[in-house]
Amino acid sequence: MNNTLRQWLEFDEMITPKIIKVIYWIFLVITIVGGVIGMLANFFAGFVGLIFGIIGLRVGCEMVILMFNIYKQLKKIADAVPEKTSDVSEAEMPSPSDNHI
Repeated sequence: MNNTLRQWLEFDEMITPKIIKVIYWIFLVITIVGGVIGMLANFFAGFVGLIFGIIGLRVGCEMVILMFNIYKQLKKIADAVPEKTSDVSEAEMPSPSDNHI
């Protein structure tokens, strides 16, 4: 099976960060059109709605992308940490409350 397809099917590769950028531009156009139509009815309300709509859309998309970036960084950290291969059991390991001073 193609490596890219396998990563996609096993959720190793996330597609949402790529899709969210397209969704952002589509909703940005919809927000601008809605804001212009709103300004025709009531200029101030339409203008305020346009500004808050654009800012809210941007913040929402950034929050979604931020979650995926956090996941990506945590995955890098987890891959860099070696797995526990010690034969020492947890019962033999000192606990954090043991005072060695």
